[in-house]
Amino acid sequence: MKVVIMAGGEGTRLRPISFSRPKPMVRLYDRPVLEHILALLKENGFNEACLTLRYLPEMVTDYFGDGAKFGMKLRYRIEEQPLGTAGGVLNCRGFIGDDDVLVISGDCVCDFDLRKIVDFHREKNAAATLALYSHPNPLEYGLVVTDENGRVRHFIEKPAWDRVLTDQINTGIYILSPEALEKIPPDQQYDFGRDLFPRLLKENAALYGVKMEGYWCDIGSTAAYRACCMDLLRNDAFLRRLVPGGDGGVWSFTDIPENVSVYPPVYIGREVTLEPGAEIGPHAVIGSGATVRRGAAVRRSVVGRATVGEGSRLEGAVVLDGAVIGRDAILEEDCVVGDGASIGERTRVMAKAKVWTGCDVPPDTVAEGELCRSESLQPLMFDGPGTVTDETGCVLTPHVCMTLGEAAAQRGRVGVSWSGGDRARVLAEAFGCGVCAAGGELVRFDGCFLACAAFSAEYYRFDAAAYFEEKEGAVSLHVFGPGGMVIPREEERRYEAAARGSPGRPAGRYGTAECVTGSVEAYVAAASRMSAPGAQGRLSVAVAGCGAENRALKKALRLSGCEIVRKARGVVTLEATEGGKWLTAVDEEGYRLTGERLAVILAHFALEKGEKALYVPYEAPAVIEEMAEKHGAKVFRLGRDGAEAERGLMEQKFLKDGIFAAVLLCGKLREGVTLASLRRAVPSVATVTRELPIESERGAVMKQLTDLCAAMTSDLSSGLRIDTGRGTVVIAPVRARKAVRIRTESFSEEIAAELCAEFEERVRRSDRRRAGA
Repeated sequence: MKVVIMAGGEGTRLRPISFSRPKPMVRLYDRPVLEHILALLKENGFNEACLTLRYLPEMVTDYFGDGAKFGMKLRYRIEEQPLGTAGGVLNCRGFIGDDDVLVISGDCVCDFDLRKIVDFHREKNAAATLALYSHPNPLEYGLVVTDENGRVRHFIEKPAWDRVLTDQINTGIYILSPEALEKIPPDQQYDFGRDLFPRLLKENAALYGVKMEGYWCDIGSTAAYRACCMDLLRNDAFLRRLVPGGDGGVWSFTDIPENVSVYPPVYIGREVTLEPGAEIGPHAVIGSGATVRRGAAVRRSVVGRATVGEGSRLEGAVVLDGAVIGRDAILEEDCVVGDGASIGERTRVMAKAKVWTGCDVPPDTVAEGELCRSESLQPLMFDGPGTVTDETGCVLTPHVCMTLGEAAAQRGRVGVSWSGGDRARVLAEAFGCGVCAAGGELVRFDGCFLACAAFSAEYYRFDAAAYFEEKEGAVSLHVFGPGGMVIPREEERRYEAAARGSPGRPAGRYGTAECVTGSVEAYVAAASRMSAPGAQGRLSVAVAGCGAENRALKKALRLSGCEIVRKARGVVTLEATEGGKWLTAVDEEGYRLTGERLAVILAHFALEKGEKALYVPYEAPAVIEEMAEKHGAKVFRLGRDGAEAERGLMEQKFLKDGIFAAVLLCGKLREGVTLASLRRAVPSVATVTRELPIESERGAVMKQLTDLCAAMTSDLSSGLRIDTGRGTVVIAPVRARKAVRIRTESFSEEIAAELCAEFEERVRRSDRRRAGA
């Protein structure tokens, strides 16, 4: 079987390590990563490969030539225009012929038995087989859900934790049959994960995944690169191939002087200079030609052909070729010093800082500012759909918010607003500065609560919008896309990647900025028009709660013809919660109605009116689908039904906005019906939500649950949705911590609680099973 190696990667997230070389040519233990891949292929009986190249292809061809030196026959295909992963492989069709082909990434590190995937592929007579790997932190990868026979059931592309259903990741190693290759259109950009594999799944082709054992790592970031180097220090088989004479955790080509302290495990390349009093290890990789001066200490670090100055301390750093570290300098965890950079004496390079190629950091300073690119000490991650919450002030900083503004500017017209204290104001201003610095069109608007901010994004036709909210010392950032919709995970990842960098250079021109006012008034007016045109009766209603959202609720109800009174027996009481996105009520009989129960009532209105399509948030009660089926209507869920659900929900705002819902509800009550009678007219719904901490990795636990509950599973698009016959259960990992959230729904609180307890025990059993393994 022939092999195609995808080796065209630029490695932008790996910079400055990959600044002057393609990602497959990044050096790992004195050899390019690609050379390790060729060694793996040769060990597994493969001797002929074609490499797809794009970025700096001559660096690859000059080093590897025809492959004879490495025991392989190599050919190359250079892409003039990007063809995508699948398109690049199809470009090698003349080399592949009519046989199956093994496809492997040229920038991963692994020791898999590749014969296992070959045998599995042939046994299943598969159209395509994917090599899968259990990963403890699967967020950066595409996840693959399979059945007990290995047949692929579902793909999840680089999810947030609340969408993780398995720990099985796509490793970028495949076997493709001619049947699969025929599905790839020629001469255009086409990807495996985004295009080909979803198509094969949709067409019910024989698409399989096989779990591989051993070690696998994608060196996609600087931290991942260092972690990979540290991992391999514990892989004796890998190191024995490199250093046949190594022993006792010391793998060295250089004789080690007696007055040098070495603490295993370490790797030391050829012609390394180690001066008296130097300390190497534990966990140190010293590349060939490096110099470590007197009294310097290198721990948990990777050093290329560089010089580490006298008395310096490297504690978890990466130092590249030609760099010079001055006397008594300190390099902290996960910092990177680029090729040819110079760190002055007694200088401290902060944790996660990146000193770029050729930069000179003066003595007695802290490495930050223009000479380096620093990452936040706590990386920005969305902890809810479209939302980042920062309680410490270490995530959302003015520096980070400016980079986020630059990223937003790429979308076009950008809105920004804030509420709360000065911190939210400053962060919003920094975000706006980033938009303008990147040449974007900034609009500052006065939406002062969440629902109004989302409405304003649609009303002012923003391509992107940000709302900063400060409450009780914490700041939350809410990011919206067109139409005020929550941004998808792919867009969240784009902002997370931007936050890892620094503000870029100003655009060729600075952007424009304007201010608009009246956002709340426009929102209130739009909400007030939800009242039914024929509603003539008077209605007295109370509004509980405070805050801008409940003030807006009162205004909208008055505009629609309601009288606002104090809370009293027999008076309906409403309250907008969650920034106006949710509504709760107490009916005339004192019965409290949750947001879920009110959503069922509102859906009942729409169906009675003859609506044939309902558009609801993903978490809307499942009983709405049963009601719709009886009326010959269809339910579209956000997050499950794509763009159609988004477009519909923009029209049916009463199902995603508490204040719009309140006005529509009160319009119905003005016709003479009571809220209590409406409650009795619709199916009962009760929900229970619990969060359960776990000890094992979230992906591994979710895989266990997905396998165990496969027969009951009805949907995998945003968590594991299970139909039990007694109710619905949704299980999803919590984004921000090692925990699982269980949400049950049934026709009674007692059964919902029973279901929750039952599935809590299932989660605990899966957790214990994984922890024991």
